[in-house]
Amino acid sequence: MKKSNTFVLTLLFVSLLIFNNCKKGENDPFLSLKSRDARITSTWKLVKSENTTVNTYIFSGTTNTDTYTSIFDGNNMTDSYNGVSSSTYPYSMEFDIQKDGRYTVTIIEDGDTDIDTGFWWWLNDTKKKTRIAFDDDYDSFEVNQLKSKELILKQESYYKETNQNGDITESTSTVIMTFEKK
Repeated sequence: MKKSNTFVLTLLFVSLLIFNNCKKGENDPFLSLKSRDARITSTWKLVKSENTTVNTYIFSGTTNTDTYTSIFDGNNMTDSYNGVSSSTYPYSMEFDIQKDGRYTVTIIEDGDTDIDTGFWWWLNDTKKKTRIAFDDDYDSFEVNQLKSKELILKQESYYKETNQNGDITESTSTVIMTFEKK
C-alpha cells in the first residue's frame, strides 16, 4: 500500500513539473497539449489593438506632452491626438505564420491593400519562446498570451534624448494586439 502511494505521489510530482513547463508566457494557459511552435504557426486575424505613444518635450523649462492613440475595434481604426479623434477608417490585418519560418501579413487600410512577406523567429532561447521577431529585432514582440485560438502580442519602447542646451525629448510607446485564429 505504501509503495502504491509513493508511486502515485511521484507520478503526480513529475506530471506537475511537466505541465508547469507548458506555460511559457505570463498569460498562457496552464496546460497545452501543443507546443508553442504548433500554436503560433497558423493564420491569425487581428480583432483588437491599442497603440499609445506619449511624447514629452522639455524646452527652456517648459514641458509639453502629446498623446497619440490608435484603437482598432475589429472593424475600424480610430486615430486620436490628445484625446480628440482625428480619423476613423476601415482596417484589417491577417498574419500567416508558417512552420518553415516565413510569414505573410496582409493589411487593408482605408481600402488600400499591403502584403508583406518575410521571416519570423523566436528571439530568446528555443525553450522559452516568449519573444518573437519579424524580419529584424526592431519588429519584435512579447508573446503576452498564446492559446490555441488566441494570440496577444505586446511591444513597448522608450526613447530619451537630451541636447546640448539641456532640452529633453522623451517618447514612450505601447502596442497591444489581440489576434484570433482563422
